[in-house]
Amino acid sequence: MTGGSFTSENKIPEGLKQQFVLAPFDTENNPVQYFNPENIVSGWEVDLPTDEKWRIPDFISLEVPVITDFESYQLQAEKLIGAMKLHEVEKIVLSRVLQYQLKEEIRGGNIFEIACKKYPDAFVYILNDGHGQIWMGATPETLIHVSSGKGSTMSLAGTQAIGNQSLENIRWEEKEQKEHQFVTDYIQESLQKTSVENLIVGETISVQAGKMAHLKTNFSFKVPEKQSVLNIALALHPTPAVCGMPQQLSFRMINTTEKHTRNYYTGFLGIRDRNENCAFYVNLRCMQIIQDKAFIYVGGGLTAQSDPLKEWNETELKAGTMLSLFGE
Repeated sequence: MTGGSFTSENKIPEGLKQQFVLAPFDTENNPVQYFNPENIVSGWEVDLPTDEKWRIPDFISLEVPVITDFESYQLQAEKLIGAMKLHEVEKIVLSRVLQYQLKEEIRGGNIFEIACKKYPDAFVYILNDGHGQIWMGATPETLIHVSSGKGSTMSLAGTQAIGNQSLENIRWEEKEQKEHQFVTDYIQESLQKTSVENLIVGETISVQAGKMAHLKTNFSFKVPEKQSVLNIALALHPTPAVCGMPQQLSFRMINTTEKHTRNYYTGFLGIRDRNENCAFYVNLRCMQIIQDKAFIYVGGGLTAQSDPLKEWNETELKAGTMLSLFGE
């Protein structure tokens, strides 16, 4: 999609077939944005100007995310792990923000092209609304996909560095298996509440995303007539993979523990059309560009058995997805 306008109204204007949806982590305090494209292109040969520089006007002032150092992260993690040891929550996701100094003004087409080549199995996007809001990501996680009334989603949780191992030889610890099961159970219960039909839960498998391996379980279902795909997406969001269990308590603890605002990190985004077809993805492995800096959002699931240093190292590994686009 190229060009267009955005609005906070949940309605596709007359004459448009598709709309790009950008939803935040906290949908109560931040708006869901709906982008109406001027042009829609498809296929592998998308003609984007690779040398065009994107410059944010100096008069636009955006809130800069709070950067989390290791000491702050460790204190936050220990606080949340302590709550889990007291059985206040079962699992919670802690995130942080890294700052990267851009060496030159960002070239949207060029960096998008690099991301597509590096991460062919991810949903790659770059969004510039022309008013200072620039986000980019390469997410491996589908929130919901619907085509002709047939829907699918996945639980993707539990992460480890793949190293020199093959997927077949990876062994998962109890911590990662429990983390994945939390997400799988939540998605199944949430879908059942939306009255989807013919719900099928697949087998759990190991999948690779860059230098990391994840546990993944697929779901398939039929969307009832007159059911909105956006309502199903909002019922699933935020999943335990980006929030925690139980959901509402984990959500409150995240907002009182993290010093940054997640904005659209761990929200969802993607395309829907007038026929209630959609492809929505969880906004992971993403960054926000503000002036001459890239702010990279990363996180990971904590349980009572988590080690703060190991979790910190996992977020460093995840940050490499975006940093690699700059040759780092």
